[in-house]
Amino acid sequence: MELERSLREGHVQLATVIELNCLPAMIRCLTEGLGVALLPRIALEDELTQKRLVALDWKVALESGLLLLRHRDKPLEGVFGAFIKAVGVHFAARVCPGGAPARKRTALGRG
Repeated sequence: MELERSLREGHVQLATVIELNCLPAMIRCLTEGLGVALLPRIALEDELTQKRLVALDWKVALESGLLLLRHRDKPLEGVFGAFIKAVGVHFAARVCPGGAPARKRTALGRG
């Protein structure tokens, strides 16, 4: 993971790594003083405003992935079809860090 690599390069040694899937649980761990996390600022507005948490001034560009799945037998129409098209247009125009164009990945399915 890029975050862990960045920390190692900064000579930060992790004692324990905890991975959680639940945003409220992550926020609770942070407010209880159980480490650091990389989370969207909007998810932490209350905690930041009430000074229960502080944002770090992080200067490292991190890349994340997006996986979009759909049933291959369902047609792309209506609102869902418009959403899929808009996502495709948005990400086709994106450029990855370092200037490389975003990679288009194809779905793997059952043969």
